[in-house]
Amino acid sequence: MRSRPILTVVGWARIDRPYYLCPVCHTGQFPADVALDIDKTDFSPGVRRMLAAVGGVAPFAQGRDQIQLPGWFRSYRENGREDRRIDRQGY
Repeated sequence: MRSRPILTVVGWARIDRPYYLCPVCHTGQFPADVALDIDKTDFSPGVRRMLAAVGGVAPFAQGRDQIQLPGWFRSYRENGREDRRIDRQGY
């Protein structure tokens, strides 16, 4: 079992899922990630729907304020400009 963080609509969660390695081609895969629709993303399907709904109807600054939940977003300064990123809160 391998663990990874995922952002859900109620905050960060850590999930454990099985890892399978092909003995022939040595390619690893996580079938549970595909089944849960979290393959190659840290966002749950619910969070992706929220981001799409807010992003489709509001300018960035207004949408950011609507979707901002405690601890999700933190501000960083790089090269003199503000950069908003998802914060994993220690995950």
